[in-house]
Amino acid sequence: MTTPGMRLLVIGATLLLSASTADAQYRRTAGIIAAHAASSSTVTLPGSSRLLRFLSVECEADRARGREAAGHNHSGTGWMVGGVASGVVLGLIGTAIITAVAASSDVRPYATPEGVEGACYREGYSAKAKSMNTTGALAGGLIGTVAFVLIYVSATSSTTY
Repeated sequence: MTTPGMRLLVIGATLLLSASTADAQYRRTAGIIAAHAASSSTVTLPGSSRLLRFLSVECEADRARGREAAGHNHSGTGWMVGGVASGVVLGLIGTAIITAVAASSDVRPYATPEGVEGACYREGYSAKAKSMNTTGALAGGLIGTVAFVLIYVSATSSTTY
């Protein structure tokens, strides 16, 4: 009689021995051929000058300007008020919903200043404004949830004052 462990051993040995190592003995050329190019201090990708600009140090400076502008010009107060309302009405579920909606909001600056790369500036502005929206919605939702719990506890309390 064979045991399950013995069967497993026989199957494993069969698979191990059936795999041919003869193919590994032949020399083959490598799939990746090393290219010897003259070293250069600049990197150029064909047709991607906009991509290189987007990844450059100047673009990061424009993103920082966009984040700074959003910090001064954008307000997440509306999202906070919405968070309080959704927290009071739906509790933690409302908080989760309003936070998800705020995180997926599309925020754009009213105008892009002269002398900056528009895409970089808008990306920085959008990132900061979306962060402010999400933080405001979450804080408002948690405040509303606390109010929801207090209202619920006081409504179901059997003691009268």
